[in-house]
Amino acid sequence: MFFQMTHVHFDALVFGCLLRFGEQWFSIQKSRRTKGWIFFTIAFLIYFSFVFRFSQIVWFYSTLAYLASGLILSSALCGFKPLVDLGENKFLVWLGKNSYGIYLWHYVLILPIISTIDPARIDWRITLLYVVLSISCGALSTATLEKYFLKVRQHLVP
Repeated sequence: MFFQMTHVHFDALVFGCLLRFGEQWFSIQKSRRTKGWIFFTIAFLIYFSFVFRFSQIVWFYSTLAYLASGLILSSALCGFKPLVDLGENKFLVWLGKNSYGIYLWHYVLILPIISTIDPARIDWRITLLYVVLSISCGALSTATLEKYFLKVRQHLVP
């Protein structure tokens, strides 16, 4: 589909690159905490506009979402304490280490659900089962397949 093509998401790639280049700049700033609060507040306001659907009138709403996500990351790089503490949460760290496997499995697991169940009948139990299965399959594939292939890669290209 058109909206899944890479060139359509070029703005997200650019934001990611800019964050990487700006990473050291964030760490040497004297007013880091103030900037962290400002970045977080702007991101919150952008996300808040999505809740109240102000963004539907804007044709570049996905760019706003990428910008808000980048601002959240920027505020964490500035040492915004609530985000730094959240980033040190053991479960979230574990989830992050398994996120690629979860990403790979979630689509495979959602297809049978959406093709067999009427969307109006999907309730919290089905959603919970889908989330648990996605996380479980992702963690299992990370611990087996991904770990194995990373060892093979390390052996081939030390």
